[in-house]
Amino acid sequence: ALDHIGFALAEVDVVTSLSCANNSVAGLVALEECVGRKALDNCFPCMNILCTYLGSIASVEYVDLRNSQLNYQSAFVLADSLCIHPSIHTVLVSNNPLGADGIRALLRLMYLNPYPPDRKMYFVDVDRCEFSAVDDPAKGDGGNGDDSLDGGANYNFLDPTGSYRLHMENPYNRAVARQCLRRWQIIQDSISFPDTFYEIRHDGVSLSSFELDEENVWQLPNAGMLTYTAVYRQKSPEAAVDPDTLNDDPTRTIRKRLSDDLFQRLMRCYTHCGQDSSRRPIIEALSKDFALEAEQVSILFNATVTSELKVFLLETFLDKILDPAHALSLLDYLAKITIFTQKASLPLGIAMPGKKKVSTKRLVRPVDIKYFIFSGSNPTGHYKLDLKTADHYMVAEHLLCTNRWDVEWCKAKGRPDVSQYGNYQCFRNEHMDGIPFKYGQDWSLPSSGTLEFDYISPHRAPKTAVPITAEAWLRVTQSIQDALSEGRLSPEVIMMCLRRVSHHFYVKCAQVDNLLALFPISNHHVQLRRDIFI
Repeated sequence: ALDHIGFALAEVDVVTSLSCANNSVAGLVALEECVGRKALDNCFPCMNILCTYLGSIASVEYVDLRNSQLNYQSAFVLADSLCIHPSIHTVLVSNNPLGADGIRALLRLMYLNPYPPDRKMYFVDVDRCEFSAVDDPAKGDGGNGDDSLDGGANYNFLDPTGSYRLHMENPYNRAVARQCLRRWQIIQDSISFPDTFYEIRHDGVSLSSFELDEENVWQLPNAGMLTYTAVYRQKSPEAAVDPDTLNDDPTRTIRKRLSDDLFQRLMRCYTHCGQDSSRRPIIEALSKDFALEAEQVSILFNATVTSELKVFLLETFLDKILDPAHALSLLDYLAKITIFTQKASLPLGIAMPGKKKVSTKRLVRPVDIKYFIFSGSNPTGHYKLDLKTADHYMVAEHLLCTNRWDVEWCKAKGRPDVSQYGNYQCFRNEHMDGIPFKYGQDWSLPSSGTLEFDYISPHRAPKTAVPITAEAWLRVTQSIQDALSEGRLSPEVIMMCLRRVSHHFYVKCAQVDNLLALFPISNHHVQLRRDIFI
């Protein structure tokens, strides 16, 4: 029914105000109780269908979808539909479980989009939308591991590079495909369509491209399975393979700047939200997609009431401000709040006013030798990092830089996507404080917590590589055998030392087998033998 309604509205194209608010959730609850929630996992909100048509109603100016069972997919569909709409000025979506991802989609694609320059967008209401209807939005699969109808979960706003498997019956997946195509339109002068999209197939049939209709809208299938790999290069081919660019962070230049008009538009949305819980996801979205000046952060700071949210705002933007020299007053506030609320953050030997001097012993942590002998040139392995310790944090920072460089290197070399989630990233099985998440270029490294993951380097021995000579390898294995026999070194230390120099030579399978023979199969050597193989 909504499909027919949306089509009719688009055909008539005389509607200026559309209200479909306060739809009762009782029917959905009754259906869940009748058939069980798991039976509905592959469904999507029917309102997504109506949201798809809104972009085709050129006359619409006001849309009210408050309390209408919209989720983060709905927000993405709505934002995609209205992202370049010339007439829309007000969108109300409060009291919907959009979550942080849905709010981010609305802000980035629709509300704070400067194109076209003469669009009339004025206000969007996202109050009380902070809760998400998806159990595990990081995977986008409802938490059950089945992403059959949600293949667009790989879409990342900063870098949409990845492999997509989209069931086109879902309006959300069609919106993801359109955003991938629109992202290419922005860079089409510098890179061709075949160099961006690979292996395009619809129900197994190979496609070469997609067509634009007379309204400059991409024509996509409404059913079947669409698969493709999209590659968006963030470095030049030369810079992507240059090791000197290891520490370069392309995301800093990709983040958008807010003009005065866009920032005023943002403040209307921010100040309208009455609770900290509603403002917090707005801050998170801004930090991921936009670069703000110190003055703009100060205005947000002054409009924020509670000290807790003020601290969150400053900690979130501290390393992302365009002109940090003008943000010293904000840093001063953060320092004052921190010194009176977090004893562990006090510098060594500094005491709280009227309190005992803080002991330095509990702030001193021994260096973890495992990461002290970390090999950045051969980083493949399993990591469990306590981010409060300096050596663990440095390893985490280095691996983030290494991942960014490896991803761009793979793009420049035309390597296939072999990532765990189809997003070209080298991280796998990521957990933060025991909670699984999916790493993306917009993820920020926290200052504390336990970060656990596997890192898989894409680099392999080149065809021209020459293995270490048999004589040299014999000396290596003999030295290891002597050290083990005499008890001078533990097997773990030997393994760490080997890893530290492993990038200087290549070995044959038989030579690895010789090394494994020094550590017989046992419960004690299981992890060690695994590390040797890796």
